[in-house]
Parts: sequence; structure tokens; C-alpha cells
Amino acid sequence: SLIIYPNPSKHIFNIKLASLVNQDIQIRVFNSIGDEVYIENLEKYIGEYSNIISLESYSKSFYFLEIKANNEIIYKTLILK
Repeated sequence: SLIIYPNPSKHIFNIKLASLVNQDIQIRVFNSIGDEVYIENLEKYIGEYSNIISLESYSKSFYFLEIKANNEIIYKTLILK
């Protein structure tokens, strides 16, 4: 499960996810031209994860959240207003 809020946001995004099995998870955020602006690696993670991603120093635009977990990739759009 994945929850992102608020979206759109003025500068921060709350990310919550749950992993029922032990797995490596990579969380990345890219700007609209494909530059990586945030990365976090969780090794052998199981349980509930919660974090705040701050894009306060970045310009208002669309950003792309990518979450890789084992053989699955989830993409979401983040809107910074």
C-alpha cells in the first residue's frame, strides 16, 4: 500500500507505505527533465514506512516519484505548487 499527501503541495510530501515481506526498496524523485532530486534506499525492509520528502529548495513544477520494490515499480506524479 502507498499513501502520498498532500498532493499538490507547497514544499513537503508525506510518504507512507507498507511492506509485508522482507525486500529492498528504493525511493527516488525526479524533476520534469529527468534529474534525480531525491533518493533513499531501504535494505531488507519489512513493516510500515513513513517519511517526509521536502522539495522546498526546488521550483514549482511536476515531479515524478518512483518506488522500486523487488520486481515491481510504482510511479506517481508529485505536484509542487
